[in-house]
This record gives sequence, structure tokens and C-alpha cells, in this order.
Amino acid sequence: MSDFGQRLKTIRKKRNITQKELAESLQLAQSSVANYENNTRFPSETPLRQISEYLNVSIDYLLGISEYEDSEVLAVHTASPNGGVGIEYDKLWKEVFELLVKGDEAIATQKILNAYQKSSDPIAIIEKVYIPILRETGRRWEREELSIAQEHFISNLIDRWLIMTSVPRVKTQKKFAALFVVPSSEEHTIILKMIREYFKMAGWLTYYIGNSVPISSLRQFTSDIKIDLIVTAVSLKDNLNSAEHLIQSLRATPEGKKVKILAGGRGIKNQKEATDFLGADFYIAEIGELQDAIVTFEQEIDRR
Repeated sequence: MSDFGQRLKTIRKKRNITQKELAESLQLAQSSVANYENNTRFPSETPLRQISEYLNVSIDYLLGISEYEDSEVLAVHTASPNGGVGIEYDKLWKEVFELLVKGDEAIATQKILNAYQKSSDPIAIIEKVYIPILRETGRRWEREELSIAQEHFISNLIDRWLIMTSVPRVKTQKKFAALFVVPSSEEHTIILKMIREYFKMAGWLTYYIGNSVPISSLRQFTSDIKIDLIVTAVSLKDNLNSAEHLIQSLRATPEGKKVKILAGGRGIKNQKEATDFLGADFYIAEIGELQDAIVTFEQEIDRR
């Protein structure tokens, strides 16, 4: 990731585009682009994709994962049976976790990028590296072996890695569209972003919203884009009432009643709580269930 800024600067100049022009296309201040090129800031998912599209360059190239500049070189990453030949995932996540505990972001990031280059399997990285690290972080935080600051550092870094190892845009999109949103009280959105990757892998159109979006705006977006499935995640039981309010509010219009809703997350106890209390149509207990479950969602949506 250390050469992101240099690659961005090089490709921008190669396209004869100024920092000001790029900044205007992103609706950002010119200083933000300058910070990207100086590696003092890293763009979030939306501006990163906008940069890729505006400069007609692949995200993998900008991140140093590939030497292909062409944004049309869209290799479809399919999960290999063993999740990447030669990668010892159990050893990898433990090594990366210990590096993060020490605050060694650079080496940890390089290990993640090396694994991604070797496996080309973003789903394996999620299931066998990111999820175990997050679980171990939670366990140690509960035992007061990690501070809140350390927990936030690790979670935010994995959030950035998720952008870097994201499922590429597939050439053939399916007809299904999913919206990803969490209750307003929910601060943890990283699991929702991981869930989105499974839908991207399956060829769905995906729209990540996050939290704190007015219900009226969500309803309008759902109607305008013709959303088939709304996906939400609850990390804490205390957020269940907020999740129930979100779902019931989305169901309050005729259009909203037609949209299917999937709920998951550690804050939901079981299928009954997800469907009877929250009012969701589908529930998943573990993220690893998603690949098979998505087929079921597609069949249910087709039967509407």
C-alpha cells in the first residue's frame, strides 16, 4: 500500500489530468487528492472506485496488487476449493493479529496483500483471516486484554483491507439488487460490508448505505433502484429494537412490503427472533452460510 500515492500520481499525470480536475470529479478539496498522493490519507471505498473509473485504471493496479492498468481487465475471482494453495490461513491470521496488537500496521498489511495476490480469493480472506481476527479481538476486549482504542484500530484497519481485497466487479451482472443498511444505533458496519462481498461474488448489484440514513430516503432509494433484498446486521442485542423499527418502517409502504429482508449478526439470537420479532424474511447465523443461502434468496425473489 506504500506506493498507492505514487501510482495514483503517475497514472493521473499519464492521463494529463491535474489534481484540481481529479478533486472536482470526486467532489473533494484538492488537498484531499494531494494527501492521497503523499500517502498521508487513504481513500474510502467510494472515492477509490471513483478514482478508478475517472482515470480508467484498475483498483488492483492502484493498490499495487496487479501490474495491469486497464480497468477492463476484470478477472473474476472464484473461490478455489482450498482457499488458496500454499497459504496456511490459521497461521496467517494469528501472525497478523499479533502484529496488530503491537501496532505494526505496515507488516500486517503487507502480509494481507501477499496472501491476496497468492490466492486471488477475497472470500477466503474474509472467512479465514478477517473473521478470526475480529473474533479474537472481541474475546480479548471482553477479557480486558485489549483497550477500546486497540479494538477500534484493528476493526478500522480490517475495514480498509476489505476495500483492498474486495471482490472485483464481474462482467455479467445478474438482475438482482441488494441494499445494505444497519439500524441507526448500530456502530459496527464491517460485518455488513463483508456480507456485501458475497453478493458481489454472486453477480448481484449491490448498494451499501450504512447507518444514520432517514427512513424516507431509504424508502425512496429502494423504490427508485428497484431493490430486491435489504440486508441488515445487528452486532449487539441492545440494538434489536432499533433494527425492528428499521424493518417495520421499511415495510410501511406497499413497495416496501414487496422487498425481501435478510437479517444476521451476533445480536440476533436465532431464526425465530429474526423473523417473528424483527420481521425479516431470512436469517443467517454465520457468514459462511451465505454462498448457499444466496441461491435460496434468488429463488424466493423469482417466485414473487
